[in-house]
Order: sequence, then structure tokens, then C-alpha cells
Amino acid sequence: MIAREGVCNLRALVAVTLVLAAPLAGAAVPVELKRETVLAYNTYVRLTEARIERELADAKNFLWPDTLPAAQRRQAYAALRAGQVLIEERQTRDARGQEIEIPDGMVHHWLGVVFLPGVRLEQALALAQDFEHAEQYFGPDVQESKLLAREGDRFRVWMRLRRKKIVTVVVHATQEAFFRRLSPVRASSRGEALRIAEVENPDTPEEKEKPVGNDRGFLWRMNTYWRYEEKDGGTYVQLEAIALSREIPPVLRWFVAPLVKSAAREYLTHILEGFRRALVGKAGERARGGLPPLRETTPTGSDVLSCSPPWQSASEFC
Repeated sequence: MIAREGVCNLRALVAVTLVLAAPLAGAAVPVELKRETVLAYNTYVRLTEARIERELADAKNFLWPDTLPAAQRRQAYAALRAGQVLIEERQTRDARGQEIEIPDGMVHHWLGVVFLPGVRLEQALALAQDFEHAEQYFGPDVQESKLLAREGDRFRVWMRLRRKKIVTVVVHATQEAFFRRLSPVRASSRGEALRIAEVENPDTPEEKEKPVGNDRGFLWRMNTYWRYEEKDGGTYVQLEAIALSREIPPVLRWFVAPLVKSAAREYLTHILEGFRRALVGKAGERARGGLPPLRETTPTGSDVLSCSPPWQSASEFC
């Protein structure tokens, strides 16, 4: 009986080991980004942006906490002013309220908010536009950043991004960012990755870019949407991020999905905390430089359904 139990336990151990190792082995296998995956992701982004434009035009519900019921809204703002970063997973649905299918792909959609006490709107915008020094504020996720071009409130930027969660992923991303001044105390910006290339053998003499769209599929597309509002003796910064990656096989989803969600939460938290580290207190003195004022624009929008679970503090996930 003891021998039989020992064999069963050994088999169970081998089975668990194979399951846990499978994501790593699968991650090393290149996958190709398909046209139908891109089209579905573009639909997801388009519907999300329609909802965002409507919110930007809403005088009362500019930030995510503003949309919560009164008691939750007070609780959220109290947590933000106490120094917490609030994080929420998002999901955009179609006009019928149905989930948007992404064939052979997976959408990661998260939103986070941070409060910067004593920081003016202009100071937050100056840091957001300081792309030449992004690695100083947002490292180690941002390893290197270069401003390629600027035309008014439109920026083109190259970044080297690094993320480690079981496996290390390094990508080169060329992004375009556009800033809008909505009022004396409000502004927004949006960013889109125009090109993303995974780096093979990073930080070695053999380093090179993998073919775009034919890599391990950790990051194929990325869109970011920022909001800035000065009130309550400081400035609130809100980041909504959407990313596209390869699909997780159903048999591995139970193990891999929590890791993917954890990495997304950690990334948003780190970026927003980078704003606070750079701008709040003595550490922010160097970052408080001036940039040309943004032109005022008036946003327009349309309706879209959006799923929004209850807010949670980022610290609850760590």
C-alpha cells in the first residue's frame, strides 16, 4: 500500500511539474499575429475610445471615482488622498452588451488612479511630456526612452520596455502620444504603440529584434489613455491601459491567467507610483520644469456599454 501511494504521489508530482512548466515552454514557441486578431482588437479599442470621449465631455464624471455611488465615491477619494493607488480591471462590451471575442488573442484592460498632493496640473503634464527622461521616473519597466519628434501637442517616442514575471520580456516600442487641454484644471492624453518588436537575447552581444508580429506574443498592441485633474489641493492622474497578447490555452489558463493579471496590476501601480515619487516632496523638485502650454480643445463622444467591477486598492493585490 505504501509503495502504491508513493508511485501515485510521484505521478502527481510529475503531472503538476509538467503543467507548471508548460507555460514557460509554450512561451518560447513563436506565434504569428493574425489579421482577424488585429481587427477584433481594433474594434475593442474603437468602442472603448467612444466611451472615453463621452466621459471626457462629462463635467461631473471626469474621473473614475466620480462615477461611483456616493458612499463608494467618498471612500475612493479618501483612499486616494491617503496615498493609495486604486486599480480596477475593465472590460468593454459591444452595443448589445456582449463580450467582444478576440480570436487567437487576449485583451488586458486595466484602469488606475493616483493623487499627487501639492502638485499643479502643469507640473503633472510637464512630467508626462518629459519623454527623454522617462526611465528615471518609470524604471525599471522603462529602460530607455527617446523623443523622436514633436509637433505641437503630438509626440513620437521610442521606448525600451522590460517586464519580468516568471520570464523576462524586453520589447522596443515606437509610440505616438497626443495631449489635449480640456479646461484650466483638466487635461487628457492618449498613446498608441505604432510598432512593437520583442527583443531576443536582450543585454547580450546576440541581442536582436524578433520579426514584428511573429514572436512569443507577450505584447502585440498597446493603447493608453490618461486624464489629469487638479482639485483637492493636488492633481489626480488616471491611466487606462489596453494591451493585446497571445491567447492562453484553456488547459493552462487556471495557472497563467492570475500571473498575467498580477503583472498588469503591478505595471499600472508602478507607473502611477512613479508619478508620485517624481513629483511629490523633495524628489519632485527636479521634475517640476515648464513646457509650452497645451492648446485647449473640446472633446466629443458617443455611447458604449462598459463593464466596471468594484474598485480595489492596489495594495490589496500585492
